[in-house]
Amino acid sequence: MEEIFTGLCRVLKNEGMENPEKYFHKASPEEVQKLTELAGTQVSEFTGFYAEYCPREVTGFHKADVRLLNVEGIRREVEEMAPGCFLKEFGIFVFATTAGGHVLAIDTNDVKNGDPRVLIMDNNFIYEDFENPDKIKINEAFVSKESEEYFSNGEAEATLENVRRGAIELEGSFVRFLQKLSNDQYDDVEKFMDEHAAWH
Repeated sequence: MEEIFTGLCRVLKNEGMENPEKYFHKASPEEVQKLTELAGTQVSEFTGFYAEYCPREVTGFHKADVRLLNVEGIRREVEEMAPGCFLKEFGIFVFATTAGGHVLAIDTNDVKNGDPRVLIMDNNFIYEDFENPDKIKINEAFVSKESEEYFSNGEAEATLENVRRGAIELEGSFVRFLQKLSNDQYDDVEKFMDEHAAWH
């Protein structure tokens, strides 16, 4: 992870941030505990990165349009904000946002050797049905192209299968996501999301 962190700092420096290292810190035991409470123990690559290189505040990578959240920001997205508060019910946890307010999240249902896949979702992907407040639904306009036919009958109830099928995968691995971010290989993740969305 040290090599990845060095790369992240290099990208931030190239984008004009002075002394980017000072915007990260070794997480406190309380912060690590909070992350573990939110995302579980199986995503060790995710919690391990945050334990060593925790953002002090929201840290933005401009070209990629990725804003890594600090632990408090993750907590807020997961417990208080939509769509994160709906996604957590399905084991999906927001850890970053874009300038447009869309979210990047880890999927704790798909973890290999402690490494979860990374999803990107429009902030309107999942929502509460105002007419039936106990019902959470998926907006078929924002599902992946691959799942478009499956969701063609209209807005679907949010189930674990539907959420995981409809979400757009940015990377099959959190570590790979960090590697690509640290090598400045993303050109606007929102554009990636738009290109892979059904967009009815």
